[in-house]
Amino acid sequence: MQSSVCLRNHRIKTRGQARKGMVDTRLLREVAAASPSDALALLKTTPRGLTEAEAAVRIRQYGRNEVAHEKPSPWYVELAKAFYTPFNALLFVLVCISYVTDVRLLVLGDHSAAPLRRAVRR
Repeated sequence: MQSSVCLRNHRIKTRGQARKGMVDTRLLREVAAASPSDALALLKTTPRGLTEAEAAVRIRQYGRNEVAHEKPSPWYVELAKAFYTPFNALLFVLVCISYVTDVRLLVLGDHSAAPLRRAVRR
């Protein structure tokens, strides 16, 4: 029975790798396609795990086994994302149209809407 590993959004960082977030995908594919005993051999470990000394050597060599998290977005970006929906975009367009037709045209001296407003008020 083959096992598979899903590392879609995870990053593995080690000291020996040049860029942050680099993953040895060749090794991951081999381990994922291997039988459990072959996977242990590829990772140079045993079913009981690593000894304390081997774990210390690997920590010095590769660094701690930590997932690197991306820097969170600033609060104002998250707020903008929360309000950006098609409905809000439609409301914004309607506000712009309303402003132009009700405020700017009257300020510029176009009083053609005045009779209509008087009729609506009656």
